[in-house]
Amino acid sequence: MFPILFTLILLLLVSNLAAALIDAEAAKIPYQVNNSDRIVIGTVSKIDTYSSYTIYTVKVKEWLYNPIPAETIKIRSKIGTNLTVEDEVEFAQNESAF
Repeated sequence: MFPILFTLILLLLVSNLAAALIDAEAAKIPYQVNNSDRIVIGTVSKIDTYSSYTIYTVKVKEWLYNPIPAETIKIRSKIGTNLTVEDEVEFAQNESAF
């Protein structure tokens, strides 16, 4: 009984480790703009989910930064049927996205 109680007390004293991994700065638009390869406005037209990742197909309406000659792009996320990552992108079918 004592080892279990001791472990629970230690867990309560330790900072939230998951929160420490996500930098609050990364949630801000200026940070995202400065750290982006490309920026588009579009609509999610297709979602293909696999065990360890998901591919979102986005129909591009407008290129805002670093355009390429493409009408659709594919975005790979680390979220799959058997894997979830808290700070990964997740879209819905027919969702407008930035």
